[in-house]
Amino acid sequence: MKKARQTYEQRAEQFAGVCDIGIKVLTEAEIAPDEKERMLRICRSDKEMALHPLPVYKRVGSLKCIEAEHFWYWNEHNGKHIDEFWRGVREAGLPYERKDMFKKILRRGSISNMQEYDYVIDEILVAEQTGRISLDEVERLNNYLNNYEKKRQK
Repeated sequence: MKKARQTYEQRAEQFAGVCDIGIKVLTEAEIAPDEKERMLRICRSDKEMALHPLPVYKRVGSLKCIEAEHFWYWNEHNGKHIDEFWRGVREAGLPYERKDMFKKILRRGSISNMQEYDYVIDEILVAEQTGRISLDEVERLNNYLNNYEKKRQK
């Protein structure tokens, strides 16, 4: 049996719940004040955009773009507040889970879209410096970047 399609309103309400969890966690987090304020502003803004979009953006596809940008912080950072955020999402029964974009790309063996390409470009150096990925993985990712660039030029 087919799963019923989720309406924009349903998905926006779920995402607003994620933003509320983020706001609560960040308010109590012991992190740099500028990071805290920036992320609180983003959580509030993303929630507002999801719940009250301009008519032209009231599409599930547009909401998925907001979600992808929003989850970048929660997927790519570490710390007690990040773990607390994901625990809150699980406990609330929201349909989101933490993703490791590098592992996903490395497992697949290619970069499949511009979002992944931008992500690798932006994060590869920090990930290598912090030990999240090995030198071998850096080489593989650089090959995937080159292959994606060649494919885009055609």
